[in-house]
Amino acid sequence: MNIKIAVQQQRLIFADALTGEVLRDTGQFSSALENAEHNVNVAEQRATVAFDEGVEQRLQNGRLAEKQEIARNMLAAGIEPAIVAKTNGLSPDDLCLTPS
Repeated sequence: MNIKIAVQQQRLIFADALTGEVLRDTGQFSSALENAEHNVNVAEQRATVAFDEGVEQRLQNGRLAEKQEIARNMLAAGIEPAIVAKTNGLSPDDLCLTPS
């Protein structure tokens, strides 16, 4: 719940920003505030998980690119593709023979 705060005749009026319903007592305000804080916490947790997953994916992509670069160098040195793949832990699909 989003909370809208307005000033009327030196009073603060708290209302639900979506419905416009005035929160008349501290219990309603406290409940709305707890819900808003919960929603923020959930959003922060989701953002953290998404960020961490993105970092991990970039690291994995970097490791694969590094292995593929080593494989290209080994192939250029005349080492057989099967040995290169096994040595670098690459599958035949991951063993790219062209630079990325």
